[in-house]
Amino acid sequence: MTVRLALLLAGLGSLVLCAPAEAQEVAERPALELVRELLKHHEELGEETALERLSGLRSAGIEPIVALLLGEADAPVPNYAQRQFLLGSLDQLPRAELLRALVERAHSEVSLDGALGLMEVLSAVEHASALEPLIELHEALSSETRQQSLVGRGFRSALGGLLDSAPASFEDLGALAFAPERSWSLGRDTLQALRGSDNAAAVSVVERALVVRPELAWDCLATLASLHLLGPSPDADSARELVRRRLDDSDDSISAAALSALGALGEFGDIPALIERLDVEASVVSRAASGALQRLTGIAIEQDSRAWFDWFEREQVWLNDRLDALRNDLLNGDVAHANAARQELLRHPWHRDRTAMVLAGAAGIHGRTFATSTCALLGDLGGPAAIAGLVEVLRDGRQPVRSAAHRALVAATGKDLEPDYYTWRERISGTR
Repeated sequence: MTVRLALLLAGLGSLVLCAPAEAQEVAERPALELVRELLKHHEELGEETALERLSGLRSAGIEPIVALLLGEADAPVPNYAQRQFLLGSLDQLPRAELLRALVERAHSEVSLDGALGLMEVLSAVEHASALEPLIELHEALSSETRQQSLVGRGFRSALGGLLDSAPASFEDLGALAFAPERSWSLGRDTLQALRGSDNAAAVSVVERALVVRPELAWDCLATLASLHLLGPSPDADSARELVRRRLDDSDDSISAAALSALGALGEFGDIPALIERLDVEASVVSRAASGALQRLTGIAIEQDSRAWFDWFEREQVWLNDRLDALRNDLLNGDVAHANAARQELLRHPWHRDRTAMVLAGAAGIHGRTFATSTCALLGDLGGPAAIAGLVEVLRDGRQPVRSAAHRALVAATGKDLEPDYYTWRERISGTR
């Protein structure tokens, strides 16, 4: 170890390694200089040791670290590896004081590069308390700056990262982002950051926006259509009702967006309304109705309202005549009848929510082979009900069955969480 590196270690929390005179000299060096030195040697030290030394600076390390990340320091800009190390070090610093430093900057006049850097740093805090300064930073920028594509992308990336790492942020997002005094661009960027979300809490945020910011209706509906929820949303019923009110909007693009949203959130009773709109003259509406039907039912039928109505009537008859009987066959303990019932259920993918709940219950009754193959089928079936059913199977007393349920969950969700019931239960509830 070089003398320089030994002195660095001393200055960051191990002063006893040096002679008193040397230790005093290191301790008196400015924190910025110590952080610079640590950046030069963090790979040599190893990440764990380097982070430990950096945390030894405590509050004194906040300003130099933030200054380096934002390009404010009179020093070379950190390279990519050094920047990632500094971002990863933020949770080692006192959070309240760190946020105070970031909030001061968020409310001040910053350059474009400074704003983008600050957005990245706020996202890396990984705590819901960073949400408000991120929103305030967006609003502190001039309207011309906010319209720049780099700002929009930076904000959406930062907000998406924060929501993923700190899901509690969803609780305040609607009130902070969609208040009447907030800019239109903030609402638009927030909705775009939610596109493709799998968190059930996103539904309530978009629902609020749809009510209080009607000028963002298209963006709200497009966001609802893009959601891929892992679990049932407690706000889905009220959101569906808002979507239904927009099906016959005077603006065809709004009607089409509402139809697409209903394809993501709709129920069996919504199918006739979707079929009726296959014959609407405006092609953007009829195409959206066709896409919504295929997404909602899992059935690919040509854009023909008569063919769809025939299918719907057959499904109603099957649902009334067969579902209860098949449920009994699955749960009565006879494996041959259970296998036949399972195959018939899977030939009716529209009813996959009901099918998933019945199959998940049957997995705990029959033998290991039936249970493990049922887990795989539930994974292929997909959808919130199938995922919720697989989570319940994680409580099965047989380890091979739990493993099969975990594999199916990972395949269906893309989330490689631990095979633990409570971990998955929390994740699909939308609050993680």
